[in-house]
Amino acid sequence: MRILLILLILAFLNSCSFDNKTGIWSGDKDKIKTKEIKKKLKNVIISNKVNVDQIPLSKKKFVKLPKVKKNLIWGDPFLNTNNYYTNLFFTEKEDYSVSKKLTNKKIEKDILFKNEKLIFKDIKGTIYIYSTNDNSLTKFNFYKKKYKNYKLRTYFTTQDNLIFISDNMGYVYCLDMNSGKLKWAKFFEIPFMSNIKAVKKNLFLTNENNDILVLDTNSGEKKWNFSTDKTLFKSDFINNILVFENNLLLLNTNGSTYSINFITRQLNWIVNFKNFLKTDTSNIFNGKHLVSDKKNILISSDNFLSLHDINSGLRFWDLNIENNLNPILSKDLIFLYDNEFNLIAIDSSSGNLFWKKNFNQIKNDNLLSSMKKKKIGVLKDIKLINDKLFLITNKSNLIEINPFTGEVMNFKILPSDINSNIIVVKGKILYLDKKNRLFEIG
Repeated sequence: MRILLILLILAFLNSCSFDNKTGIWSGDKDKIKTKEIKKKLKNVIISNKVNVDQIPLSKKKFVKLPKVKKNLIWGDPFLNTNNYYTNLFFTEKEDYSVSKKLTNKKIEKDILFKNEKLIFKDIKGTIYIYSTNDNSLTKFNFYKKKYKNYKLRTYFTTQDNLIFISDNMGYVYCLDMNSGKLKWAKFFEIPFMSNIKAVKKNLFLTNENNDILVLDTNSGEKKWNFSTDKTLFKSDFINNILVFENNLLLLNTNGSTYSINFITRQLNWIVNFKNFLKTDTSNIFNGKHLVSDKKNILISSDNFLSLHDINSGLRFWDLNIENNLNPILSKDLIFLYDNEFNLIAIDSSSGNLFWKKNFNQIKNDNLLSSMKKKKIGVLKDIKLINDKLFLITNKSNLIEINPFTGEVMNFKILPSDINSNIIVVKGKILYLDKKNRLFEIG
């Protein structure tokens, strides 16, 4: 076992593009030398797994949430450039409208809403642009029948009136949101495997080799690229990136987090989480998306949670705790849902436990007595809305939880089953149901 671990670490080091001859930049004259990389590298070895009951209780009595904010657009699957969901405003009215059936195809979960248009895609790569003003539907398929038997995986985001899409065949292309027509397309040969961010005429994305590419949003031409450590094992984890001010941050498939100033093209810091290097190769790194509140960055996987200073990479604390859903970073509190069905609030300043509540306890709450347990379903998502935690289940239930105590406050039953992610725009909850109809609640 010890020999295998050493071999894995050697493979990891050999795969890094940190040689003195070439540097790790490509596409310009800038180079970063090996010594500079080693100075910035910070290895984090997460402690042994802890039971939730072993986490010390927080001594804080009063904590704050961010102010409730009326969100006007949802132009990115993670809402914004720093993946921060904030405290969303919802009218909580029970009024709703429903569209016609928008497609018979099997859709992907992510939906966007911008300029009064719903943007979504199906598993065959068709992009749909539905106008809520005139109920018109525009469709565009870049692939036609040429790749009908290929298992596509696409990623998208928006900027201004443009939609950017990348895929696992190595293509990146741009659509005009108003006309639904192709503006440009580029082929980079290596499959892409990350979310996309568009900031200041820069399009950021990574490929399956963990290389960061920066493209011009107007033309799709490559400006520069940056090689991070190569993947050791094939992983289902999708590289996750966020942009904060002039800094690009990447959590890659090796569990390494990079911070790069994309204006100066200088490396700020690297943190590597070594605990995923296990002797059992089935235990590969399985990360969650990065979250930043403009001061801290929350880095997590299915078995750890770690809070860092966004400017220096300095680690404040870590917990080796299993995460079942992407955690929410919300000023003084972090909310997560573990594999033991515990809904947990963590004090972000100390990493200590603020409260925990098992989902089965929530199901048994008196306020939910009108529903049978089977009708409540399985927890699929958590959002902070109107100073409350909204638990979203696969049975179209919204359970409202007091974020300071974990107590059930109320519940809502949506008018139709959910078939997409839920987004909150202009005080309304939006989602596509199982018949692919757009529901607007509120």
